[in-house]
Amino acid sequence: MTDDSAVQATVVLQLLGRAAAYPRADLAAALTDIAADRITAALDSLADAGVVQLEAGGVRATEAVRRLDELGLIAI
Repeated sequence: MTDDSAVQATVVLQLLGRAAAYPRADLAAALTDIAADRITAALDSLADAGVVQLEAGGVRATEAVRRLDELGLIAI
């Protein structure tokens, strides 16, 4: 796993199980060991791939990703 994919995985894990959008400031506060520019790059890449939705109120996992998690197909 590359550093970039590790950051992306960390971001996705933070978002799983949340019904409401996660405010970006709160996400950054939860991931204090990751530089803000790396979080932004991860979010942009994940949004381009359809994994997350970027919204005015924050960011959330897409319905497809949440469903995969509910089915137990995303394992930690």
